[in-house]
Amino acid sequence: MMRFWFALAAFVVLTGPASAGTMMSGTASALRELRKPTCAKADPLVWLNASATIYFPETSRWYGKTRGGTWSCESDAVRGGAQLAKSSVPSPVASDAAGAASPVPASSP
Repeated sequence: MMRFWFALAAFVVLTGPASAGTMMSGTASALRELRKPTCAKADPLVWLNASATIYFPETSRWYGKTRGGTWSCESDAVRGGAQLAKSSVPSPVASDAAGAASPVPASSP
């Protein structure tokens, strides 16, 4: 722990106090970015809140923002029992994969 504080102090001395605050706040988000899995093109990346077993697509305001969440491929999240957050619009890939009804009504004879 002492090494961390020494390194932080050296960083502040060399770069200035404003950079230290930026470094500390950006560390958590940078680590999160490193943990993003590689998903197939047809399987979008989602933000999975495992404790609540819900996931957020990229269009959600909570995408990448809930505490304790992780990145996951949508198919893996669904396979693990997670459900789409109620405030989110389902991704077109998830709707097609689930066999949802076509949004265009069938023409009548």
